[in-house]
Amino acid sequence: MLLLANGSLRLLFIAQALYWSCSLIGITLTSIIGVSLAPVPALATLPLGVLMVGNLVSVHPLAMLMQRHGRRVGLSVGAVFGVVGGLLAAYGIYIGAFWIVALAPALIGTYQASAMYYRYAALETVDPGQKGRAAALVVGGGVLAALVAPEVAAGSRDMLPVPFSGAYVALAGLAAIGAILMTMLPDGGIPERTGSSRAVMAQLLRRPVIRGAIAISAAGQGIMVLVMMATPLAMKYCGYDVDIEDCTYNPSNLHLSRFSGSN
Repeated sequence: MLLLANGSLRLLFIAQALYWSCSLIGITLTSIIGVSLAPVPALATLPLGVLMVGNLVSVHPLAMLMQRHGRRVGLSVGAVFGVVGGLLAAYGIYIGAFWIVALAPALIGTYQASAMYYRYAALETVDPGQKGRAAALVVGGGVLAALVAPEVAAGSRDMLPVPFSGAYVALAGLAAIGAILMTMLPDGGIPERTGSSRAVMAQLLRRPVIRGAIAISAAGQGIMVLVMMATPLAMKYCGYDVDIEDCTYNPSNLHLSRFSGSN
C-alpha cells in the first residue's frame, strides 16, 4: 500500500489529520465563544472571518518561503503559527478579551494556508503515475480528523477553569505535533525558478480553466464557511450543547448566557 510504503506520505497524512482536527475544533467553538464575548452579537463570527483573511494574506508569502527554502521549512513555519494562534486564543478566552480572540485566528489562518500545501507536497514524493492516489490519501486525513476532533473538543472544553479555553490549548498542542512532524519531512529540494512570480501568475490567469477553477473554489468555500459558521450558533440557540450527552432541546436556551457550560 502506498501509504505504508512512503514515509513522507505518512507524515503528510498525519499532519493533514492534525490540521483538520484543529480546524474542526475552531469551526465548532469559535462562533459560540464569539457570541459570548462580543460587545454586539453581530461580531460573533468576526474571529472566523479574520481566520479566512489570515489564510488569504499568508498563501503567497508561504509559497515564496517554500520557493526559497523548501517545503519542510514552509510547512513547519505554518504549523508554528497554529501553535501561537491557539495559545493566544486560549489566553483571550481565559481573560475574556474579545479582541484577542478575534485577532488570534489570523495566525491560525496561516496554519490553514500552509496545510493546503500538504497535498502538493505529496505529489513531489511519488512517481507521476501515483500522484492522484498520493493527493487523495493526504486529503483523506480529514476523515480521520472528523472522528477525532469532536472528542478532543468536548474532552478539553473544561480542562481549564474558563470553559472552552482548554480546547484552544489542545488545538495548539495538535498544531505543535504537526510542526514537529513537518521538521521530519525529507526536503525534496528547492524548485527551480521559471520566471518572475508576477509573470507566472499572469500567464496562469490567462487560461480559462484556471479562472474557472478559482471561481468554483471560491463559491464552494463560501458555501462551506457559511454553513460552518451558522450551524454551531443555530444549534446552541436551539438548546443543543457541545457535549453529546447534553443534547436535549430546551426552549429556555434561545438566549445565550455567557459561557454556560450546560443549559
